[in-house]
Amino acid sequence: MEDKYVFIHGEKWAYSDIEEDIEWAKTNHWSRQLWKSESAVLDHEHCQICWWTFYCTDKEEHGTAFKNEEGNTWVCTECYERFISIET
Repeated sequence: MEDKYVFIHGEKWAYSDIEEDIEWAKTNHWSRQLWKSESAVLDHEHCQICWWTFYCTDKEEHGTAFKNEEGNTWVCTECYERFISIET
């Protein structure tokens, strides 16, 4: 079976490579927040789905994302809007 591809932040992804993370993300509750380090050694974080990088910045695409209510996972705005919020 031929794989379906999607582009996220201009990068090509096989849908089968991210499908499990998308389905998991749909089971969580998310809130939009500014990214900030909760650790003295952590200077960035990654999107659970596409590995987009978040860090402290005024640039919204890297500084704002969606955090799950458990507070341990982040999803970028593009992945949230394309794959998660369409179900809510």
